[in-house]
Amino acid sequence: MWRLKPQLAAWAREIDCGEFEGMPLEELQREFRDLWTRNEAQVDDSFRWPGGETYGQFRARVLTGLNEVAATYRCGRVVIVTHAGVISQVLGVIKGRPACVWQPDRPRPLTASEVLWDAGQPRAVLSFNDPDWY
Repeated sequence: MWRLKPQLAAWAREIDCGEFEGMPLEELQREFRDLWTRNEAQVDDSFRWPGGETYGQFRARVLTGLNEVAATYRCGRVVIVTHAGVISQVLGVIKGRPACVWQPDRPRPLTASEVLWDAGQPRAVLSFNDPDWY
């Protein structure tokens, strides 16, 4: 039995989609095809949904938050429950991908990924997409 005390962390939320936050994906793809196409191209770290954050800002937020957690729990194991976008940003750093490239490192829902964090950076993927984490 895990004896964990959950703590909300604003840094661990998904990318801020601004004016499109909460819009059904199918509607966004249909009504804003040009923006969706630019997002899916995954070539621009400065891409943002109107009123939202850029992929570069998103990555910076995630890394800053994780670095604070790592500094707080030195030499320990930390469980973080978050969204696929957050995980894809961490794996993107390890694999040397730009912040706007999210698709190759997008995990399936309800899976676990384990990352080695050292000296303020994610260093290695120890496991990815593990459905048997519990």
